[in-house]
Amino acid sequence: KNTIDSALAAVSQIITRNIEIVIGGSAAAVLREDISRDAHDCDVGAINPPDAEADIMSAGNQVAKDAGLNNDWLNCQMMAWDNEFPLGWRNRTTTYITAGLLTVSLMSRPDCVGTLLLRLLNGTPDQDLADINEMELTNGERHAIRSHLDVLRQNGYETDAIRQALNLW
Repeated sequence: KNTIDSALAAVSQIITRNIEIVIGGSAAAVLREDISRDAHDCDVGAINPPDAEADIMSAGNQVAKDAGLNNDWLNCQMMAWDNEFPLGWRNRTTTYITAGLLTVSLMSRPDCVGTLLLRLLNGTPDQDLADINEMELTNGERHAIRSHLDVLRQNGYETDAIRQALNLW
């Protein structure tokens, strides 16, 4: 958490205009202290204004070496899936920090799980499943995730294995 916090603070010193990034996935869970492991990257789910992607990626690359992170530690790959994030996710973000011209917001817990589910359904490592289980989801969060899985199933994803792994039946 401290590494990512420091790196985000350094990014805030480089950018030259107001930019908000919304972080999802495991990085948001780490920053919110929902899980205990360290994060080595930040999956960005949205950038406002949208034309600031090059600015934020450039700043992230500049910070990477000094922070001991990979060049792609701040990445926008998750943005390609935004049409498959849980419905209404943008309305449930919370501001994590505002530093200089940078505002960092986090997806809600169920929405973070929704992004991790997408990664699982697209064949990413089992770390995502371990992260979800460590979050100790509430019944309300499990209900929201079940609903999201129903939407993903309707969009052609095979969700039965995920439901079983998370005890969501």
